[in-house]
Amino acid sequence: MKSETINRLEFLKITLIGGAAAAGLRMSSKSAASAKSSPSAEHRWAMVIDQEKCNGCEYCILACRANN
Repeated sequence: MKSETINRLEFLKITLIGGAAAAGLRMSSKSAASAKSSPSAEHRWAMVIDQEKCNGCEYCILACRANN
């Protein structure tokens, strides 16, 4: 019976491919879970703030937290 040896470069290739596949599966399962849990998953909302008019009251932060 012949034992096969694997060199370092082949090992790294296999490891990187496996890691990329695992990361891809993890990302796809997270996106599927978030799509199921959020009714507005197809929308991404943002708030635009004019920094010239900012006086530091942090009301924009409170408004963002209240809506989300």
